[in-house]
Amino acid sequence: MRVVLDSGETLDLGETEATPTIGIVDYSRRVTDDYGVTTVAERDFARRMSVRLVVPFDQTDALQRNLAAIRAKPARWIADEGVDWLDFRGFFKDFEIDLPVPPKAYCTLTVEALAATEAFADPGGDPAPLGHASTLQLLQPATVEGGALVATSVPENDYPEWAAGTTYPLGARVIKAATHRIYESGSIGNVGNDPAGTSGKWTDVGPTNRWAMFDQALGSTTTAAGQITVSLSAGTINAVALLDVKAAAVRVVTTGYDRTLAPNASGTVTFLDLPETAGQVTVTITGPGTVEVGTLMLGKLVGLGSTTEDAKAGITDFSRKEADEFGDIQVVERAWAKRATIPAKIRRDAIDLVAGRIAAARAKPSLWIGKEGMETLTLYGFFKDFSIAVDSTICTLSLSLEGLSTAGKVEPLTASVDWPDVGDPAGTKPEDNATVGAPAGTEVAGKPAEEVVGQLEEQETALDQLDLDVAQATISIAATQATIAQMQTEAVATKAELEADIASLNATADQIQTDAAATRASLATAQAEIIAAGGRINTIESALGDQGASITSLSQTVSNHTGRLAAIDTTLTANGASINQNAQAISAVQGDLASLSSTVSTQGASISQNAQAITTANQSIASLTTRVSSAESSISSQSSAITSLQGSVATLTTRINAANPNLLKNGGFENGMANWTVTNGGPFASQLSGSWGTVARTTSNVANGAYIVIVSDLVSVYQVTHTLSAESAFYINGGTGVGYTEIIWYASNGTTELRHDFGPQLTATYDFTLNGEGRRLLTWSIFPPAGAALARVVLTARKDSGALTSLDWRQIKLEASTVATPYSSEAQIVQTASAVSTLNGSVATLSSTVSTQGASISSLQSASSTQAGQIASMQTTIGTQGSTITQQGSAISTLQGNYSSLSSTVSAQGSTISSQATAISNLQGRASTLETRVSAGTSPNLISNGSFENGLTGWTDTVGWGAANANGWGYHAVTGANVADGSYTAITSARAPIYPGSTYTASGDLVQFINGGSGYQYLELLWFDGAGSYLSTAYGPTRVAGYDFDASGASRQVLKVTGQAPGNAAFASVRATFFKQNGVADGFGARQMKLERGTVASAYSTEATVAQAFTALSTLNTQYASLSSTVSTQGVTVSQNSTAISTLNTNVSSLMGRWGVEIDVNGYVSGVTTNNNGTRADFTIRADKFAIVSPGGGARTEYSNGNWRVYNAAGVLKVQLGVNI
Repeated sequence: MRVVLDSGETLDLGETEATPTIGIVDYSRRVTDDYGVTTVAERDFARRMSVRLVVPFDQTDALQRNLAAIRAKPARWIADEGVDWLDFRGFFKDFEIDLPVPPKAYCTLTVEALAATEAFADPGGDPAPLGHASTLQLLQPATVEGGALVATSVPENDYPEWAAGTTYPLGARVIKAATHRIYESGSIGNVGNDPAGTSGKWTDVGPTNRWAMFDQALGSTTTAAGQITVSLSAGTINAVALLDVKAAAVRVVTTGYDRTLAPNASGTVTFLDLPETAGQVTVTITGPGTVEVGTLMLGKLVGLGSTTEDAKAGITDFSRKEADEFGDIQVVERAWAKRATIPAKIRRDAIDLVAGRIAAARAKPSLWIGKEGMETLTLYGFFKDFSIAVDSTICTLSLSLEGLSTAGKVEPLTASVDWPDVGDPAGTKPEDNATVGAPAGTEVAGKPAEEVVGQLEEQETALDQLDLDVAQATISIAATQATIAQMQTEAVATKAELEADIASLNATADQIQTDAAATRASLATAQAEIIAAGGRINTIESALGDQGASITSLSQTVSNHTGRLAAIDTTLTANGASINQNAQAISAVQGDLASLSSTVSTQGASISQNAQAITTANQSIASLTTRVSSAESSISSQSSAITSLQGSVATLTTRINAANPNLLKNGGFENGMANWTVTNGGPFASQLSGSWGTVARTTSNVANGAYIVIVSDLVSVYQVTHTLSAESAFYINGGTGVGYTEIIWYASNGTTELRHDFGPQLTATYDFTLNGEGRRLLTWSIFPPAGAALARVVLTARKDSGALTSLDWRQIKLEASTVATPYSSEAQIVQTASAVSTLNGSVATLSSTVSTQGASISSLQSASSTQAGQIASMQTTIGTQGSTITQQGSAISTLQGNYSSLSSTVSAQGSTISSQATAISNLQGRASTLETRVSAGTSPNLISNGSFENGLTGWTDTVGWGAANANGWGYHAVTGANVADGSYTAITSARAPIYPGSTYTASGDLVQFINGGSGYQYLELLWFDGAGSYLSTAYGPTRVAGYDFDASGASRQVLKVTGQAPGNAAFASVRATFFKQNGVADGFGARQMKLERGTVASAYSTEATVAQAFTALSTLNTQYASLSSTVSTQGVTVSQNSTAISTLNTNVSSLMGRWGVEIDVNGYVSGVTTNNNGTRADFTIRADKFAIVSPGGGARTEYSNGNWRVYNAAGVLKVQLGVNI
């Protein structure tokens, strides 16, 4: 833990002894009164962290002095520079030093950052541990107001619109369309007072019926008969939720999504699987009779981690239950609200992401989902507090939530009380149908009632006039007094103003003189600075010129290197073709040699086989006799072994019944790696490790941050507490890592995962321990989830840095118990017992076999006599073969001559083979490098041709796009086409196979330049099912136009998109999308496109392209072999064709030709004809028989009898040449 003061001084407070804890101090005002009504005012917040430090005992005094010295000084407090919430500027709130015994002391320190209001830019992504998805989620509702409500079927006509000129009585209700609220008059004769103003004569009753579902409060509802339909456009969203719904069904429709659900028993319905969209969303609520919606919200759904199983839920009751001194209880029912505390697991690198998401929702009512479908862990309200216990890999979030209560409806002021409900405590309530007053003719105090009433009316009239006179006099007196007071006040104010004006004029004059002097000094200073700045500007311009030349030179160098690399690739390709040709020739020669050797070997083998057959026949009877003796001996030995094994089984059965059995098979790796599967890292091998017995060990190093995982076979579990214990030794040279165990619980089908639990971690380097301490540290107990019938044990290690030397696991035990007992291998013993039973059956079978063999011996003895006759026959055959062997000897001599000739040919090719060996070695080196690169990649690229090295192969939507290798950016796709304003252009990769339900990240480097306009670009991740049908799309963040390609990789991080594949997804594609709002497009481009598993965008790589290249090479080899065969076949055909052509040439040379003139029906020459088998003659035309004429009138040229004539279009002779002119 370090502290950096403003002066630059750094204080080292000590090492953190335990994992730090971070939290928040929220200064927002959120007050809930006795009736459950919550008032919210958003304010600043501050980060908070608590750490426990280890301090040398003799340095505690200095630590106390240092902390006391900076008690009122802001400073930078650094627990971890890689986490914003563990590295901030602020004050320490409190500290306490614990002084147990030397040599160590401990200091607990709490630090709070300076208050701030930070705009949190959510980069996206799931913070849950790798291989898990967040089950704790937050829906941040978008504000629905104004144009966000595009259309609705609910009218806004609850009450008349307020009018300024209308007089409203007490209790009258109106609405204001501008505020979408209902108001109730609180006075008589209420006129001209704006209900939304501050007159105090109106009460805000609540929202109008149309807008009640959007007021972010519980208790107010929107109602309609039969159906409610709303269309909303509230920005980018990916989730919709409705609360307090009374209807049969809710349907949500948007681009690429259409789903209908029924509300649960509490009236809640959630749509958490929408594709991210900025388009319009239509929600339809239907049902018989009147349908109601309390709250409708839509917004961004984000993850906060993977919920663990120790969540707690309850309610806060605002009802009053008070007992008096006699024990009588008075109950007043009021509202209630949910509350919950939800723990979750998150990755360490996601701490800032989770804390930022929670802090951004600190004063906004939001929907918190602890586990989808679980109503007790779904709250609409605020977070009360949160903390994150920071660990080396997996951190624990604890989130406290408070839900909103249901607000009561405001009753009208004019509400009446029924007569029977009026109380009569004094007995003075009139009877039903009693008359009002005394009827005429009734005496009152001895006088007729009508006379008494008349006198009372006269007195009432007089009193009314007196009241008017008194009121008028009072008003006049008050007005006069007010006038006098106003005159006095104005006189005092006027005097004060005059005195203030005089003082102000004096001060102004003094200030003018002071300012004049300061201005003159400033002008002199500015002039000197301008002169100095001129020199600096010249220097800067010169430096920029030099740097420009350097950049130009560097660009030329890069271009030269690129050309050289292209030339090298061309040379290697040509060499590869030559090597393939030579390899084919060598293979053919080797085939001839092999064929020759095979022929000789076959002939020799024939003689040897004959001799061997004779020997074998003589030995068969003796061998059978020996086998019978041996079998009898084996039976005796096996009988003893069976007796011994039966005793062992009885002992083992007793052992099984006497202790907690190990549910795992081969938990000590006594049978190698049987019953275990290595899913990451490795390989592992079972081996003896000194006094530690059998262990599973790997010594293969892995990349930093990589996991090494072994998973057991499925084992049966029970609905009781289970305890998992293990021992591990993990050595890392010059680095750190962790090791821990996990349990994955499954339903009885063995595939449905119910829960994934993680045990305690040990930090490498560590070894096995003699006292069992290492085993104790890795031991933990847990109760399985409901419905769990099977489980797998996972042994996990992660190397964070350094080089892995070795990783060992031993004595893994899972038992149905709350405590860990010593290691045992009962499950393996059960397997052994089963094997013994199988052995008993095998022995019985063997006894039967021996009896059968006895009968076979008798048969063989008979067969032996028969074979004796066959041997005599074979001797005759051998004699006949003698002459054959002599003939074959002559043939062998001839073959040896051929072999000598072939050897000479091979020697001649030796030099060629030697020269090609070097080239082959070089290519093998390149292939090895390529294989290493493919093997070493921890996050392979799933799409091929991701940076367009092979042009646009495999990409679609490519109209107007091309591939280039220019400007030092390597291969990339680019388009210079100017799309229309408000239009998109995109380029989409080929589909790559993926796993359903897994998380994938797409990244790429994009460029977009627009002249005189604006636009943006982003990446999309498209999901498809096994038939290739489109399912949904995950959209990445947008980035405005004006960015070029980026060599640092930052661009790919900014534009990356992470999404979880749907449950029925089988393929995915990556799309780069560009939008032009206006202006002229100067060029859009994409490069280094990558799709990989996980949430991290790693460095660009080309594994899918390399795999395709290997496949293509294999195909090419096959095609080459086929082509060689075809060429060989065609060689024969060519020879045959050559003979045929030679024959044709002979025939052609003997042919003679004759040609003649074709004459049409008009006697004109229309062509020349060749006739076979005629004699050759000259073609001579008599001049008086030759003429050129036009086929019609008009302009023409004619020739006849030695004269040329030319006519114009009118047929007039214009030119004439010839002998007869």
